[in-house]
Amino acid sequence: MVTPENVVPSASLVDSQGDVKPFKENQIYEELQEQCLKNGCNFEDPEFPACASSLAVATRGLNIEWKRPKDITNGAVFLMDASPSDVIQGDLDDCWFLAPAAFLTQKPDLFSFVVPSNQDIESGILHFRFWQEDEGLWVDVVIDDRLPAQQDEITGNWNLIYARSGQDQQYWCPLLEKAFAKLNESYDNLNGANVSEGLQCLTSYKCQEVEIYEDNLNEILNVVTEGGKNGSFMGFNVKHTSPEFRRRHIYTIGEVYHDASDGTCWLKIHGASDSFTGSIGLDTRTPPSELSAENELWLPVDEFCGIGEILFVSHS
Repeated sequence: MVTPENVVPSASLVDSQGDVKPFKENQIYEELQEQCLKNGCNFEDPEFPACASSLAVATRGLNIEWKRPKDITNGAVFLMDASPSDVIQGDLDDCWFLAPAAFLTQKPDLFSFVVPSNQDIESGILHFRFWQEDEGLWVDVVIDDRLPAQQDEITGNWNLIYARSGQDQQYWCPLLEKAFAKLNESYDNLNGANVSEGLQCLTSYKCQEVEIYEDNLNEILNVVTEGGKNGSFMGFNVKHTSPEFRRRHIYTIGEVYHDASDGTCWLKIHGASDSFTGSIGLDTRTPPSELSAENELWLPVDEFCGIGEILFVSHS
């Protein structure tokens, strides 16, 4: 879990990642923030306007307003803590980006570099960093904190339409998604892509893809065991639509556990959405008692091989 206390940026990490340049030459975060504080105003980003053209096409006809976190949630903050379960997908097909974002929370140094913690939402200006493989460098993307939301007709509450945090007061996740939408010119351009691309943009890591089928159980077992030891990102999509899993949706492997009593390897599965709660109807064996936990799904690796389609494993 990442908290403000353990996300102090690592100089060696920054140095090893090379140069960082502004995504827009006229948008230097520190300069714009100073102007906002001096003028006592909230930042409004002219490079990514709060208008319909910035939204996903499927949501442009909805009754949407752009709201700042402090107008949505009492006591809204940028970052309290961050964990994989804190990343929840909204009305975009961008699990290919959010699954790596959930993984990022398990890498404190890298998280603090991509999601600088020494910022808040008081002046309405934030910045995030993304790796650009074609240029071989990181870019710093400045945004304002206005997020597309809809008002509940019954309660009157405002609800985000895209990504949200598992903790209502915390806004780093939907703001990270907005910055990535700006990098890609609109939220619509986040619909559907390869998880390898999302992982590389957030980490600079490259990704190995391994086809999953029941006859390559030993290969999969070796890959996930090595990935677990190395703290690698491990994600997968599934072969078939089912009540438990959504076809093509990206799920991640959070932990790998080897049961010494019978040699079974168990995989802890996370999703970047509410696509399952852990109370599901899979015909699976009961995991060891020390693994049983509410809202968690553990699968033996042989059953995983009957469900998964492609396994994605990072290499830093």
